[in-house]
Amino acid sequence: MREELQALKEQALAELGAVTTPDELKDLRIKYLGKKGPMTEILRGMGALPAEERPKIGQIVNEVKSALETAINAKTEVLEAESLKASGHYFAWTHTKLRASASGDTDTARDQKDFYADGV
Repeated sequence: MREELQALKEQALAELGAVTTPDELKDLRIKYLGKKGPMTEILRGMGALPAEERPKIGQIVNEVKSALETAINAKTEVLEAESLKASGHYFAWTHTKLRASASGDTDTARDQKDFYADGV
């Protein structure tokens, strides 16, 4: 099971490296983390495992799932930056992100609204 999870993680990360559009990224997220994805299937099958194996396998599943979510979120940021850079709004986006992180505020949508309301 551990080898299967590691192979699944490596396969997903390899496919993630080839993603070039937000639609492809959405499809990849659904493929691996969606309701019918392999991670969900493994979690559903946890009941069939011996009681002493469940915590170990559960921890590995959670680590793999977290790693995939983190990588997908990072790729989302990259694709957004590329899209904004291509559209000429890259400066506004990076400035907004920097302003949000400097203030400790994670609500970038509100920051963007405030930023554009300032006439920039």
